[in-house]
Amino acid sequence: MSTFSFFFYFILKFSFASSIDVLGTLAGNKVPDKNTQVLNAPCGPIRGNIYTFGSKIVDGYLGIPFAKPPIGDLRYRKPVPFDKWTETRDCYEYGPGCPQTGQFSGLTATKTCPFLEDNCLTLNVFAPRWNLTEFVIFLRVSHLISYFQPKGLPVLVYIYGGGFEIGYTSYMDGYAITGTIPQRDIILVTMNYRLGPMGFLTIADGVSNGNYALWDQTLALQWVQDNIAAFGGDPAMVTLAGTSAGSASTDFLSLSPHSNKLFRRSIQMSGTAFCNFAIRPQRVEASVGLQYAQSKGYAGNGLLF
Repeated sequence: MSTFSFFFYFILKFSFASSIDVLGTLAGNKVPDKNTQVLNAPCGPIRGNIYTFGSKIVDGYLGIPFAKPPIGDLRYRKPVPFDKWTETRDCYEYGPGCPQTGQFSGLTATKTCPFLEDNCLTLNVFAPRWNLTEFVIFLRVSHLISYFQPKGLPVLVYIYGGGFEIGYTSYMDGYAITGTIPQRDIILVTMNYRLGPMGFLTIADGVSNGNYALWDQTLALQWVQDNIAAFGGDPAMVTLAGTSAGSASTDFLSLSPHSNKLFRRSIQMSGTAFCNFAIRPQRVEASVGLQYAQSKGYAGNGLLF
């Protein structure tokens, strides 16, 4: 299989499961079993869920912290990596979503998921408990053909949409997710990221520069590079994908030198870096930041540039 055909092989597999936004919201009646065995990942020892599909098993590790809580001095700042832990962490439940904002926040206000600043920067890993046995063939320009065995399963990192104002990973039911993409021999990773003012506020002062949500996503991608091999994944075979605001994020991360070396491919669905909801001139965004601060009681009226 050539690199070209392998790419479309992956796309084809993904297309069968690309209804994640629909299937992920359909909570099934099945409840996963809790695994008592410990996985010693570089981030620290963890236990997760067992999702069973006949003879197939998918392991799910929910609510893994990848960044310190973005509160106090860490609010309106780039995320700081979460410290490695030594005591076993039970990753049976999704972590809280980041606070929802804007005109669409009412859509998620009635959900059972808690929305908290502290401990909201978590991610989830859904890993098939089987190995990829096929070889990938790279065709050279010459007549030589070289074969290699992948170092693990390919990885799909998915970023949810929501106009950068709403969204959270736990809206995707664990059994619905594990019954789709991981069944195609792909490890799935989803992550929370900050939204609205918490994710983008800036006054262009050189200190609070905004785009914290994109830095959250970048740190999650770095976590994948550092840890995914422990889950059976190949860090050299990471594909980034997203829908709507998640798609625009994917485009931004593909353009940024801070993040575009952390994944190999990207799939953008219904959003780009040029969407009007995704990008503003710095001065306009700083003006919006000032208006937000004034709505919260700030009495000043100056902008710092």
